[in-house]
Amino acid sequence: MSTKDDVQRAGVFVTLFSKDEVGKLRLRGCIGNPFPTSSLIDSLMNVSIKAATEDPRFHPIASNEFEHIIVEVSILSIPIFLDRSRNFQEAILIGKHGLIIESAFGSGLLLPQVARENDWDTTNFLENVCLKAGLDAQSWLAPDVRLYLFETFTFREITPGGDIVLIGHSKE
Repeated sequence: MSTKDDVQRAGVFVTLFSKDEVGKLRLRGCIGNPFPTSSLIDSLMNVSIKAATEDPRFHPIASNEFEHIIVEVSILSIPIFLDRSRNFQEAILIGKHGLIIESAFGSGLLLPQVARENDWDTTNFLENVCLKAGLDAQSWLAPDVRLYLFETFTFREITPGGDIVLIGHSKE
């Protein structure tokens, strides 16, 4: 018998893609909860619905679209605060770490694969997580900004509703 304390908690991100005419994946929605505030199953259900219906960049996914949607799930490690006494550029490993930025003016997150897919160096990664949060690109240098690192396991459907494969493990 399991207890409430036995429930696995993890941060999760759900990314939804549609395929264009040439088979290229196009972002259709992405929302997550980076901190382990609820059980993995509850977090997955909640962010999946939000990714399909509440990503402000897209209109909600219609029921007839789901047969064309590919789902990607990233399970996050517990975010680790990046202490200002460390050199940020040396601490962040492209392809291994995702970034979270928090400030009084906004917050944002980029998954590890985003930097790798865009061929960013550490500075580009830091600047782009700032922009994602609606901040100035150099905000990561401000003393009142908090940065966190995390790692992921990422799974994706091969085809809509099809087999699921591990596409990335940022600890590799």
